[in-house]
Amino acid sequence: MINYNLEFTNKTWVNIIPDNTSYFLQIKKGSFFLSASANIPTTTIGAFEVEAGCFLHSALLSGNIWIASTDGTGLITYAK
Repeated sequence: MINYNLEFTNKTWVNIIPDNTSYFLQIKKGSFFLSASANIPTTTIGAFEVEAGCFLHSALLSGNIWIASTDGTGLITYAK
């Protein structure tokens, strides 16, 4: 697995995990929306809101994983 750190400075959706890739994700700072969708989400309907301290992995949520910060700032770390 390769480790990544990603800092968010806007509320744009970012695809961090390709479909069916094993991963482990930790929210380090801020609040985020997470969505498992084949295409980039256009709204937050159906997205999960997660906050600092949250851990998530591929056994809980799989597929194309998209993430967007809720307030424009935040930090995540993940391995895939």
